[in-house]
Amino acid sequence: MPRGFGGAEGPASPSAASKYQGFKAVGSLLLNVVSTCAIVFANKAVFSVYNFKFLYALTLIHSITTALGMVAFAALGMFQVKQLPAAETVPLALAFVGYVVFWNYSLKLNTVGVYQLSKVLITPAVVVLEIFVSNKYPTAAETCTFVVTCLGVALATVTDPNLSTNTLGLAISATAVCFSALYQVWAGSKQKQLQASSMQLMHQYTPHAVAMMSVLTAVCEPLGVRDPQPDTLLGFDYTLGASAAIIVSALLALLVSLSTFLTIGATSAVTFNVSVSTPLLTPAGSGGVGLLVDLDSEKASSPLVGRADLRYSKPGTNFV
Repeated sequence: MPRGFGGAEGPASPSAASKYQGFKAVGSLLLNVVSTCAIVFANKAVFSVYNFKFLYALTLIHSITTALGMVAFAALGMFQVKQLPAAETVPLALAFVGYVVFWNYSLKLNTVGVYQLSKVLITPAVVVLEIFVSNKYPTAAETCTFVVTCLGVALATVTDPNLSTNTLGLAISATAVCFSALYQVWAGSKQKQLQASSMQLMHQYTPHAVAMMSVLTAVCEPLGVRDPQPDTLLGFDYTLGASAAIIVSALLALLVSLSTFLTIGATSAVTFNVSVSTPLLTPAGSGGVGLLVDLDSEKASSPLVGRADLRYSKPGTNFV
């Protein structure tokens, strides 16, 4: 058996190794689905119940928790620390930060319908990127599926009257799709390229993500250094309940990020996209789990980490 569930080593027997990879893929996928659904409700509590609306700050807390989690896992012997070149890990951190930032702006500049349809294009984008990065070509059936998907998105978006005058919004959405696809493809390809396990790669890239998110938080959030009002980060009322909700959200974010890397490492970015999107989108509908959660009366939240791009919503919620 391997050193740890995030290890790159496997059983000596080929058949045993194949079975182990299969169990690892299924287990990682289940962990991703469960943790992503759980973080939906945790973030609902953070944003709506306790009114902590500092998106970049929460993402920073998630990144810090993930980085500390990797340090703790290494100390417990779950994986061996492997020093990786910064030239390889910094771009991965930049891709992570990029997709968070650009999806935020996409939601601000576009209607929610366009925002949601843009997310559908991540899978075709991953396929195209994998052709260039890993020389992986989709099957004929997969190609037909992606063509139909793109045509469906095109037909749906042309009916939006705002598209003709919102070229900036479309450009931002396209950039967000590219960053998302790049992040997912690199999450898989760099594990193979650097011969590093999921945990080893996360251990090396998350500190860079923390540094980048720290800068974004300082620039984009109302810190309240001079005047800590209740609507600022330093003036927020960190009650026991609010603090607990933030901590739970951060711990779930660690599981989401870890299971994302484990799943992509055991399968592929395309398999991850298709497998995770389907069960997560199924509950969306009349109440329960929806695609977004209101952060204020006009706009909703965009994704925070990994595949956590679903939010809890009440029936009749107006997302725009």
